[in-house]
Amino acid sequence: MPTQLPPGGAIAVSRPFTPVPKEHKPLTVRGVPPLLDAIMEKPSSESPHRIMSYETENGQQFNCAYFDDEAAFLAYDSWFEREAVSPAGAQHKIWASRFNDAADVPASGEWMWGVGKRVIADSRSGEYQLGDGHRYSRMMFRDEAARKDAEQAAVDPQFEARIFKEMAEEGVEYYGRLVMAAPGAAGGWFTKSRYGSLEDVHKGTWLIKEILFKEEMARWFSSYETIMGSIVSTHLVTPKWPDGSEYER
Repeated sequence: MPTQLPPGGAIAVSRPFTPVPKEHKPLTVRGVPPLLDAIMEKPSSESPHRIMSYETENGQQFNCAYFDDEAAFLAYDSWFEREAVSPAGAQHKIWASRFNDAADVPASGEWMWGVGKRVIADSRSGEYQLGDGHRYSRMMFRDEAARKDAEQAAVDPQFEARIFKEMAEEGVEYYGRLVMAAPGAAGGWFTKSRYGSLEDVHKGTWLIKEILFKEEMARWFSSYETIMGSIVSTHLVTPKWPDGSEYER
């Protein structure tokens, strides 16, 4: 799976949840989004072009959906809230059946963990593989001065080169990161960092927060939250030819 994302693209990550045990099902079905069939029927202007499912260290699951633009994300978000999250929705029963505990089924407005839109910087390389470890982070800036300082650093090639160098010296497989703006008046950043494994994610996160950029993190951000997982499945919703045109659905 290539790593490209349009500059005006968007990504949305769901809240981690504990899925119903699937001991008697093949491992290949692990992480399949329950509404995939319904999503595949939607036009590309109202759906993600790819959905990736992750498993956390404690066995929880979360999904990340990639959109070509913000309009597609907003249309999909509205549909998902209406048809899946709402108890009256046609897809609610299917979606809710994946939660191990009915009390954990999110209410309206609670199913999503984070959203990123508008690419600020993208240093990712190569192609994603099953088992890759990813960290998603959402940060809030202390003030406008902190935002400007951080955004200047994010687009500086030397900033990213330092991360790659330090990770390599510590034996961490690191393949770059995607920095996006978070929506809303408060703003902030939403980032995705790619590693070779979930173990590398934990080690790399420690290096970033405690060694490489401890001072910058304290100076820039008033809050910093993350979720980490390894890829267990990936689903192409809108297949495209090499020239960028879509296959007929």
